[in-house]
Order: sequence, then C-alpha cells, then structure tokens
Amino acid sequence: MEPKLIHKALKPLKRKMLIQGGIRISLFVFIASGAVSLLMAFLSLFVVIPFIRLKLLYVLAACLPVTFIGSLVTAPSWKKVMVQADNLGLKERIITAWYLRDDPSPIAKLQREDTKTVLKNVNLVSRYKIQLSKKMVMAASLLILSAFAISFIPGKVFQKTQLREALITENKEQEKEIADTIKQQQQKYPEMTEEQLAALKEALEKLKEALKQAKTKEDALKGLAQMENLMKELQSQDPLQDLKELENALAGSPLTEDLAKAMINEDEQAL
Repeated sequence: MEPKLIHKALKPLKRKMLIQGGIRISLFVFIASGAVSLLMAFLSLFVVIPFIRLKLLYVLAACLPVTFIGSLVTAPSWKKVMVQADNLGLKERIITAWYLRDDPSPIAKLQREDTKTVLKNVNLVSRYKIQLSKKMVMAASLLILSAFAISFIPGKVFQKTQLREALITENKEQEKEIADTIKQQQQKYPEMTEEQLAALKEALEKLKEALKQAKTKEDALKGLAQMENLMKELQSQDPLQDLKELENALAGSPLTEDLAKAMINEDEQAL
C-alpha cells in the first residue's frame, strides 16, 4: 500500500484532529488571557490604566493569532494520526501497513490489501468525536466576565483614569485639528517663512507633550494655557494675523471647558 494512499485516506481525520487540537489550545489560551485580564482589571482599581476595557478586548483579540500559531505548531504528525485511526477500531492495521509498505512478501502484500479495503469501507471521521471540556469553558468564561465586571467598579484612581482618558482623546483631536490648520495656513500663506512654519509645528509638539505629561486637571489646564499664549504670539507675526482659528481650536476645546468646570464645580461627569 503506497504511503500516498494512506495519507489521502487519513487526511480528513487529520483535519478533524487539528480542529480538536485548536479547540484545546484555544481554551488554554483563553484561560491564560482571562487570568491576565483579571489581573489588569484588578490593578486598574489602584493604578491608572486608561481605556481598561479596550485593553481587555485587545488581550482577548490576541488569543486568535496565538491559537492559530499554536495549532500549526502542535499539528498531529502522520504517525499520530495513524495510531489514532487504529484506536478507532482498525486494530493496528494502518500502522502495520505503514511499516510493511516496502515489504515484498506475500503476507505483507495481503496485509496492505486488507488495510486498503478497510479504509474504503470505514468512516473514520464520524468515529472521531471532537471533545469540549465544559470545565475549561466555564473557567475561561468566569475569568473573562469577572475581569470586565471589575473594570466597571470605580476604584481609588477612578477620577484620575477618567482625566487621563479625556487627555488622550483630546490629544488626538487637537493633533488632528492643529495639523489640519497648519496645512491650511501653508496654503493660505505660501510666503510663510521657514521660521514661522517651524513655530507652528513647535506649537503642535508642545501641545502633545503638555497633554501627555499632564497628570492632574491643573496640569492639563496649564498646558493648554501655554499653548494659547503661544498662539497669540504667532498671531502677531505677519502674515499670521488671521491665525484665529488655531487659537479658537484651543480656547474652545472640550477638554478646556470640561476641566475648568470640573475644577470649579467638582463635577465628575464633566470628565
């Protein structure tokens, strides 16, 4: 019996065994990610971890490629597939035929023909049942659900976390607004000098650094106030007299207004 015939006959079984291995690996991976997620959620009660639920989703999403790679690495060998097939009722026919594949003796030929006939009449795939560990599924689900549940509990750093999230969101918005404004100013003032253009870009970088380093409401307001002063200085330089829109982008930013209200009224919802 040629090796190709054995491989062809056992290929569906190998595919199903690969699925079984992938399920088993995925359960281990999800349990591990659930434990990591639970630890992250618990730490977020005491340490500032912005967008904790989004990070938990990232951890879970990372399980998919890890499971895929793990399944490929631990894919069953042909020998293992043969042993599994024999365990499904073939009574070591396949593994024997494999080792006797080059034996020219009449008994070996008869054994190979017998194996070939059995493989044609037996549905190994239907005999091989995919198993799913209910305990592992429950463990993974419990860990993941507990992590997300804890992430909704206001911890000791709840307000600081909200502030950090507001700063990150505002930072991205301000970066885009100022970058767009710089581009518009370049088109509006083609005679703009390199020094003035460098000053505008410096304004963007200072804003980014100010918001990244801000740890309190006061720090955030101070950083934005410095940016507003810089914008006023830039406006006094010809041809940047019409740079009001850039100042307005800072003066009217949601973060400035919300943080100011939070400082005055201690309104947590403003954050």
